[in-house]
Amino acid sequence: MRTNILTKEQFVKVIDKLREQWDFQDKVGDVFYSYHCMAPEFPDSYDVVIDILNVMFEVETDKNWNGDIDYFCMELNFGRSYKPGCITENGNEIDLSSAEKLYDYLVEGMENGKEK
Repeated sequence: MRTNILTKEQFVKVIDKLREQWDFQDKVGDVFYSYHCMAPEFPDSYDVVIDILNVMFEVETDKNWNGDIDYFCMELNFGRSYKPGCITENGNEIDLSSAEKLYDYLVEGMENGKEK
């Protein structure tokens, strides 16, 4: 069994910081768009952080799938868009309603040796 590089608390803090930055960029963009202006380009550290987390948690990715962490952040809006039953694996519901639940899911996959 591999030891985790990040504790749950550290992982949640990283995800929370990503969410805060994403929300800030959205708010700035909204202000610019309200004046019919293009929003400024922000340095994009999001992809780099997600790539690092994917490596740390052995998340499988390919050109069409950037992994469970990216899915949680982008498709589930950092868990805010999660609805019970919206994600299943082998007939079992996967709760990705929070960064803590995502961490548990990723660690379980690492411990069981199954590919995510």
